[in-house]
Amino acid sequence: MRKILVVEDDPAIQQSMCDVLEIGGFTPEGAKDGAEALSMILQARKLGRLYDLVITDISMPVMNGLDLIRWLLEKGFQLPVLVVTGYGDKEMLLALREMGFHDCLDKPFEPEELRLKVQGIFSKLPA
Repeated sequence: MRKILVVEDDPAIQQSMCDVLEIGGFTPEGAKDGAEALSMILQARKLGRLYDLVITDISMPVMNGLDLIRWLLEKGFQLPVLVVTGYGDKEMLLALREMGFHDCLDKPFEPEELRLKVQGIFSKLPA
């Protein structure tokens, strides 16, 4: 079962995303910001249970999604990233593409859109 880290500072949105993913057959875990996500990613690596995908919001307190993606790249993590944002300006999307993120989903979105994006990412990755 694919393990997904959902990084979202709005508790209601995070929970609904996790619910959608769980119904879709995935194993989601939530983090409230990039800093908590980093801690969870490092702990998962230490335990040998890496995440298969990171879904992150961009605008969050403590550590935003862009900084999280930069950190993952700098540390050599080969995790696919789905960016979920309500602030999808063209410059930010270009910067994200240059960093190698896998896809973007604009808020608000329908549950089926999230499932389709995640399935699309996994369909392009080795099993």
